[in-house]
Amino acid sequence: MLEVSGLTKVFGGLTAVNNISFNLSKGDILSIIGPNGAGKSTCFKLIASFLTPTAGTVRFNGTDITGIGPSNVALRGIVRTFQENTFFQDMSVRDAILLGHQKDCKASLAGMIFRTPRSRQDNREASDYADRVLEMMDMQHLADTVAGALPHGMLRRLGIAVALAAKPQLLLLDEPFAGLNSDETKKGVDLIRKIRDAGITPILVEHDMTAVMSVSERILVVNFGSKIAEGTPAEIQRNEKVIEAYLGAEDEEIGL
Repeated sequence: MLEVSGLTKVFGGLTAVNNISFNLSKGDILSIIGPNGAGKSTCFKLIASFLTPTAGTVRFNGTDITGIGPSNVALRGIVRTFQENTFFQDMSVRDAILLGHQKDCKASLAGMIFRTPRSRQDNREASDYADRVLEMMDMQHLADTVAGALPHGMLRRLGIAVALAAKPQLLLLDEPFAGLNSDETKKGVDLIRKIRDAGITPILVEHDMTAVMSVSERILVVNFGSKIAEGTPAEIQRNEKVIEAYLGAEDEEIGL
């Protein structure tokens, strides 16, 4: 489904992502982890074409999508969430989800203004799909709630709901568990599995190692912009390079 080959991004004299390669099959849950500043979010931006790589390619379903722009990537089926809860604070949960569905509307601007049959059909389809997203996210009871009144955990969930409204095949989740308590995290893990079971393939960038080890089938570890390990959760937990990146190496000279 996704083939990342030699992905590199240089900002001036800083190499933020250095020759990263990996493949992802449909239905696999992959997490990208690493210390702060390791290049995880930059990697996401390159895959979603928010940034153009200095070198390397991104192929999706066999097609080269490198640097084609985020709107074109979204139209092809790759949608991402963000670390920040950025919503119109006065908009209802349902209306926010409807916004995420706009890429599938077929009516012209004039058609929307004059409410043509095509526009009315778009509205019906968007409304039906919003109902399905609300049910998947277990947010039906919050449909009319103003986004600005939601607690943090539900704002994180709304961000995922808006992304799902765009009907992705591949969903890039940027720190979906950030700021959640243990109960919210457990529900979030269940939700990601539910999303995968609905036919949408998730990739996570995440710092919560308990959640990562619980939900992931494969883990990619980056440090200083480079891939240092890839494997199952059990393999990653035993990997000496990963342990060193997170805990630091012993300094034999000074006996530490």
